[in-house]
Amino acid sequence: MHASPFAAPPSDGDGLVLRDVRVCIHDADAASPARLEALRSRLPADARIALLGACAAMVDRDDVVRVHDVDAGSDDRALLEAAARRFPGEHLVLVHADAELPEFGCERLLRALDRADVVGVRALDAAWRRPLPRDPGVEASVARVDALCFAHSERAFFDDPHLSLPSPLSAWHGDRLARLGAANAVDRDALDAAGLRVVVLDHLFAGGGPTPRDARAREHDPSDPEPPSPLAPLRQRIAAALATTAAPAQPGLDAKPVILHVLHGWGGGAERWVRDFAAADAHAHHLVLVARGSFARSRHGEWLELHDGAMSGPPLRRWPLPRPIADTALADRTYRDLLADVLRTFSVDAVIVSSLIGHSLDALRTGLPTTCIVHDHYPLWPTLHRDFGDATLRFDEAQRAADLAAQGDDAEFANRDAAHWRRVRDGFVAAALAARAALVAPSRSALANELRLAPEL
Repeated sequence: MHASPFAAPPSDGDGLVLRDVRVCIHDADAASPARLEALRSRLPADARIALLGACAAMVDRDDVVRVHDVDAGSDDRALLEAAARRFPGEHLVLVHADAELPEFGCERLLRALDRADVVGVRALDAAWRRPLPRDPGVEASVARVDALCFAHSERAFFDDPHLSLPSPLSAWHGDRLARLGAANAVDRDALDAAGLRVVVLDHLFAGGGPTPRDARAREHDPSDPEPPSPLAPLRQRIAAALATTAAPAQPGLDAKPVILHVLHGWGGGAERWVRDFAAADAHAHHLVLVARGSFARSRHGEWLELHDGAMSGPPLRRWPLPRPIADTALADRTYRDLLADVLRTFSVDAVIVSSLIGHSLDALRTGLPTTCIVHDHYPLWPTLHRDFGDATLRFDEAQRAADLAAQGDDAEFANRDAAHWRRVRDGFVAAALAARAALVAPSRSALANELRLAPEL
């Protein structure tokens, strides 16, 4: 089981643990002792907390630092200057007292400070850095919007196009901020001259916080359309996801193990099994890598889709394959690179292969614990619905060639070359053995037939 990459202390660009983090809560317009305690519950357990301005008078506790000389409603520049002056060299997290924080919100921010050119990082918000489309037509909680962002984003960041505008949640690198000067942290020219950036995470949404009075009016003004945004693809994906009622999973955020299923795009019993298994297993996150293509073209791996285990919403990712996989590839560099990215981005712990149709045998070469489910005997035999009950048949080279020659025009696969299918069969056996893959079959007879076709297993 993996440990959440967001639960452990992050490290800065020099590999040092970011221990010197100060969470600064500011602006008490909507604050109360109860509100601040609720906010505190979303902060890292060992966070050192400072209350700025009017917030300093809201809670009577000995484990917080109070900074009174901060005016209510101060912008980010003034807040940064005050906090950097009071806590020189410390990494700062600025949290609006009215902010609604998702799980591991601060930790996700601090991870972005690993990049040596990042001095500040902000969360998505409901005003200027919004991930929701205009008029989404459905109410969504902060937790759901954040989950959708985490699921459908590229897990990346981009330069903040609204540098001088406030946000409910931001983090700042202490050493770089000191070198730059806090007054310059929201100045584009000063940042460019120093080779530093203030960025926005595409996989973190914080609700509440300051909202400029004219933000909503401007974004609905047809005479003043907004410019192209790096958030446009995410907004499109979230718009499609909001049309479903399914709660998005967040694999890789918490400490639950993540299981990746490899599946064809044909639906049927294999897909039902994956859905049922994922629904029944509350102890892990399930992702499904689906190969899709065309029966008419006999190309079953023209593109790949990544879904959550429910497979009820739009895909989390979709990639075209520049070299379509007609049946199963012995190896494919593009497929291998895409798979490696999925394993890394989503913190995958184990792989379950239900079908290699449209996939590459690279799915068996991840180095992770691998299980193969015997839904059928593909790719050991090229005819999916063959009757293996006749004990007199040897299922040797001659039988393979005869079965291929007997196939009609409605066969699933266009390739009738017996040598090709022998290479696929041998490649599967070699990869499964190298992976020490476990075989799971629905019955003793199914397992016996599998071993009859591949005694090496």
